[in-house]
Amino acid sequence: MDDKDNQYHVQDEFFEAFDELWGPIVNDMDNITLPEEIAVLEKKRITNALELNEGNRTKTADQLGIGRTNLIAKLRKYDLFEYSEAS
Repeated sequence: MDDKDNQYHVQDEFFEAFDELWGPIVNDMDNITLPEEIAVLEKKRITNALELNEGNRTKTADQLGIGRTNLIAKLRKYDLFEYSEAS
């Protein structure tokens, strides 16, 4: 296997591992813009962090490296208010 084949092999393994962890971002790359793809990934990251932190927005924002106010704006943007603040 030459260097180029090895590079493609490593890249394929990375994409497979990413899909196992996060699920495929998009299935049809021809019909999606970069901002739309980024939004899908951002929504998945926020959803996963909220679940991990049991809905605690402060902990979720800290984990994501953003401010709580910014997180709340993204919850509105992506209609994710079903994740209620932990009591």
